[in-house]
Amino acid sequence: MFTRDICCVKIILAEVVGTLGKRINLITIIILIALLCGCNNQPQNQVDSNKVSSEVKTLSYWMPRRNMGDTHFAKALQRKTGVNLEFIGPDGDDYVQQLMLLKASNKLPDIIENDWKVYTGGPEKAITDEMIIRLNDMLAQYAPNLTKYLDEHPDLDRDLRTDQGSYYAFPFIRGDDSLAVYRGIIIRQDWLDKYGLKMPETISEWENTLRVFKQNGVEYPLTLDKSFFEEGAFIGAYGINSVFFQQNGIVKFGPLEDGYFDFLSTFARWYKEGLIDVNFATNNTNNSDRNILTGKSGAFIHGAGGGMGNIIKKMSDNKEFKLSGAPYPSLNKGELSKLGQYHTFDGIAAVSPACKDIPLAVKFLDYGYSKEGMMFYNFGVEGETYNIIDGKPIYTDLIVNNPNHSMMEIMYDYIRGHSSGPFIQMKECISQYYTLPEQREAVERWVKTDVKKYRLPDITFVDSEISVISDVMPDIKNYKDNMLVRFIMGIESLENFEEYRSKLRALGVDRAIEVYQEAYNRYLKR
Repeated sequence: MFTRDICCVKIILAEVVGTLGKRINLITIIILIALLCGCNNQPQNQVDSNKVSSEVKTLSYWMPRRNMGDTHFAKALQRKTGVNLEFIGPDGDDYVQQLMLLKASNKLPDIIENDWKVYTGGPEKAITDEMIIRLNDMLAQYAPNLTKYLDEHPDLDRDLRTDQGSYYAFPFIRGDDSLAVYRGIIIRQDWLDKYGLKMPETISEWENTLRVFKQNGVEYPLTLDKSFFEEGAFIGAYGINSVFFQQNGIVKFGPLEDGYFDFLSTFARWYKEGLIDVNFATNNTNNSDRNILTGKSGAFIHGAGGGMGNIIKKMSDNKEFKLSGAPYPSLNKGELSKLGQYHTFDGIAAVSPACKDIPLAVKFLDYGYSKEGMMFYNFGVEGETYNIIDGKPIYTDLIVNNPNHSMMEIMYDYIRGHSSGPFIQMKECISQYYTLPEQREAVERWVKTDVKKYRLPDITFVDSEISVISDVMPDIKNYKDNMLVRFIMGIESLENFEEYRSKLRALGVDRAIEVYQEAYNRYLKR
């Protein structure tokens, strides 16, 4: 570097001498040398502009995925940001408990990935518990990319703050409405074609379709598990879900509504006729997938990616097998389901109070919201996992045609665009992750609901409200879930529905509704 600077000085001096045609005194030469030693615009210790640290520093990074440090993604992330990462993760699935043990032992890492929205007591309680820090001042100083994005998206900005105005985490943001919906009802399109049926759009059309499947030897025409009722599959046709929602600003609890009785009546009838899986109360997605793969069922509920996509690929040798996404049904033709699956963001990566270099951690996490960081998180390294073709990032064969791994497996190694993390997900990523036209068409149908009008946003609670919810909701949920099964299976007569409502109220559901309403009102004032 020094030799190059001297050469630079000689060249410029020669030009000056030649131009002026006179001698330059010693003082002038010294001044020129001092100034021109800076003509090398890339000092020896300077790093690329995208790097967040000019020195080699290490941050400890806790996430549920323990082996992240072994991935190509993690190694490239460290090269790009100039930050060494010590990845820490839990042994087993009970990562929340293990995180609390780290807190108790005063061994919290610098950065913690967790869904802080569901932390007991909410994110503000996590700040009070000294699990994470309040980020407001740090974002303003060291996170220009996320700050700019939130300034441009005020609705999301409101969602990311607590009622007390605290920013608590770097979020995983689904950057387009089409990314917020990724799960819904899937049906055997080849059977619809075979039996001359149109795509069912209403509850009555679904009933007819399931009966035709049953009449043609299908054991369980509709296979599902009870968890999907909460998101609006079928139940959304009745204008409710099985938890809390709002209508014209008024918080309601689905099982108290008249529509819940109508929903239960329909599913009790379908169960009695053998139209739904008799094992719905204990099913999981693996059981539902097995029913579809073996021809025991003609419709199920799953995601467009790992669910629908994997099943189509597994059945690729069966040329007749074909799946389609079905719209969330309504009661009346031409109407939209009032509720459905919709998820815009997660409060993911937070900084702990144990972090010894908080500005560095914040700068590092802000990388995922920069233009370059978004491209990297979603697509990886240009020339390796993607190329720009006609102005668009296109995955290479390493990702889409890997002979040794499925697309999901290889993505886990090289990118994070199909999962979650501290970055903005791009629709160009998911549109390629959904390699099959059936997947893309399914999402186009699933997004057509009125869920944004009726869903409750991510509200937060104060301590007194948390106490109420903790006291009443576990018993309410257990009773609700148990009675759902009993009503549908006919163990409990629907003639007892009013008694069921009375029991929910005796368990404190009205107080819970009041708490949710108070929290929702505060949210609206943020």
